[in-house]
Amino acid sequence: MRKNSIIFLSLILININLQSQILDSVSLSKLPTYTNLKEALLKPDSVYKLNLRKNKLDSIPREVFTFKNLQNLDLGKNHLQKISNKIGLLTNLQRLDISDNKLDTLPNEFFTLNNLAILDAKSNKFKNLSSEIGKLTNLKTLDFSNNKLTRLPKEIGNLINLKNLILNRNFIDSLPVEMSNLKNLYFLDLWGTSITKIPNKFYKIKESLKFLDLRVIPLNQEKQDEISNILPNTEIFFSKSCNCH
Repeated sequence: MRKNSIIFLSLILININLQSQILDSVSLSKLPTYTNLKEALLKPDSVYKLNLRKNKLDSIPREVFTFKNLQNLDLGKNHLQKISNKIGLLTNLQRLDISDNKLDTLPNEFFTLNNLAILDAKSNKFKNLSSEIGKLTNLKTLDFSNNKLTRLPKEIGNLINLKNLILNRNFIDSLPVEMSNLKNLYFLDLWGTSITKIPNKFYKIKESLKFLDLRVIPLNQEKQDEISNILPNTEIFFSKSCNCH
């Protein structure tokens, strides 16, 4: 009897582990994407991908936070003005799309999402990027384009796995030297910002950084040459040089 109980408990633990495991992109691609909360609530443990895009949501439905296996969540093109601190309950979240909303801040609990690999927060109202962003060290793609950012925190240099950083159409005029620690950075998109120079220490990422977009930024030929000399192996996209200082 005791032996049977132990076996039964072991099977439960194995099942729990399987349900809560982080899936790779191939495995996730084979799973259904739920687009209806009522349907998702019928099989809550089977909800790995949830798309609530274009649902005119003013807030995230509380039911979303009950999907403990959720790994891909799309909340883009809604009317969200705030992210609930309950977002921290979604510990398996790997991909989150909160683009095209009305957000200007993120709760502290957001920065406990240690498995987050892709964050799309473009086209919102963010003026500041919290220094807590440096805790999300599994991020590979970070998109805060088309916001109102004026600066980047030095802690962004902690994102050692970051490959794609997309910051176009913001008011950023300088880059923290700590970004030179981003040894895996492949693509840096800064078009339409106010960047006129990059830190000299960026030479440390000249091998990994393959593409840098600096279009729609008035730069004279001297400044363009300075940037190119720091990153000789990077394909840099400039607009036509200007007769400016």
